[in-house]
Amino acid sequence: MLLRKDSLRPILSKLQSGGILEVQEIAKSTTTERAKNYNLWSFHESRARAFILEDLYKTIIRIYQRIDEERARKQGIISKAQRTDVKKDLKRYLSADELRQYAQWKALEERLLGQVIRVDRSVMILRDM
Repeated sequence: MLLRKDSLRPILSKLQSGGILEVQEIAKSTTTERAKNYNLWSFHESRARAFILEDLYKTIIRIYQRIDEERARKQGIISKAQRTDVKKDLKRYLSADELRQYAQWKALEERLLGQVIRVDRSVMILRDM
């Protein structure tokens, strides 16, 4: 998808300030009109890869922080459900509302850990290639 010039310039300046992209303008003619210039660009693959890896690592950290926060919110239900006597028969020792909350917690934890696995695969691809 091609971007318009007004939306592309902030992206290019952010990439330039990060040291990932270098742009050089070359004039087509002797006039100083910017619209009549060629733009040559080059990028540093290692810097771009490090930039993306940094964001992916931050994403993994944020997901684990979210898991910890959700676990703290549901700590009462989780600790009750993980007791050895309750583990054997959850339906017997937990109320319907507690079962529903515990099932919601397990589903959320499973989705978040699945997201960690997906991001970790991206890290593996970028780091090992």
